[in-house]
Parts: sequence; C-alpha cells; structure tokens
Amino acid sequence: MRSCSFGKSILLAALPLLLGAAPPRPGAIRYGVVSVAADGGACLTMSGPAIATGTSLIVAFDDPPDAMNAVVTARTDTACGKEALIEGPSYRVTLGRSFDRMPTVGIAALAPGARVVRDQSGVKVRAGAGAPLTFATCAGGEGIHLSAWRGTKRVWHQYYYLGYDVEANCTEKEMSEP
Repeated sequence: MRSCSFGKSILLAALPLLLGAAPPRPGAIRYGVVSVAADGGACLTMSGPAIATGTSLIVAFDDPPDAMNAVVTARTDTACGKEALIEGPSYRVTLGRSFDRMPTVGIAALAPGARVVRDQSGVKVRAGAGAPLTFATCAGGEGIHLSAWRGTKRVWHQYYYLGYDVEANCTEKEMSEP
C-alpha cells in the first residue's frame, strides 16, 4: 500500500479566513479524508462550508484500488480525523458497497456531476473540465500521504497521522505540498 498521512495546524487551516480569502468557488472540487472502521462504518472529514445530509460524493481507495459513490448521512460532533491530526467538520457517510477486505483510509471528492471511470489504466474520477482525477497514497514515517492528481499536477494533499511507524515509500514529490 502506498499511503501518506496528514496533519496541519489550526493556524494554517484558518489562515485563509484570517486573510479574508474567498470561500471555495461554486463548482470547485473539495477534497477530504474518509476513515473506515473495522465494522464498515465510514466517517468523512472535510474542511469548508457544511455539507448537507444526502449529498453525494466519490470516495477513492488505494488499497484495494477502487472508487465508488457515497452519501453523507449526518454531521457528527465526534471528530473522525482527530487522532489523525486532520482538521474540519466530520460527517457519517454510507459507502456505495462493502468490501471483502476493508480499506482504512480513502480520499473523498465532492464535485457536482463527478463520476467514476474504469479503464485499462485503472480507476479515475471525471469531474469538470480537464484530465480525470487520479488518487494515490504512500507511506511516510508515521502516517499516510494522500494525494489527488489531475494529469501530472497534484491538486490536493493531506497527511494522515497513524501514530506508529510504517515503512516509508513516498518520493519527495509525494510528500510535498501541491
């Protein structure tokens, strides 16, 4: 499994708001992290404006490689990314199907009209104009680096802290910010 971990300080997460930055533009793709519990329950952490119950999104997993539709079922007061050092509101989500071997971490993409595409090169997500999105994870010391790519350009990165050592397999490019 190639995976990465995330963690940003509250100050860095709040900096755009402190500087008066605009909220995400309409139609912009938002990314988050989905944590999957052993019982199959899934929890999403995604910064930005609140997400309404019933909202559809796509969740991509790297181990095993797959992507599927998911639905936000409720906002939760329990932060699902707290132990992983991920900031943002948390939501319960229902995944589009179950797994024989449950993944533990996935990347969520919230983009109106997004759809999963499977071809000979793997699983991709079509969202908006441009190249399809691909997703990757890699291990980096004590966590997992999660990334979203559009062609050769990384458009999102998050570190998911595991709290224990893992064999690192990330390149410098995979660990740096986009």
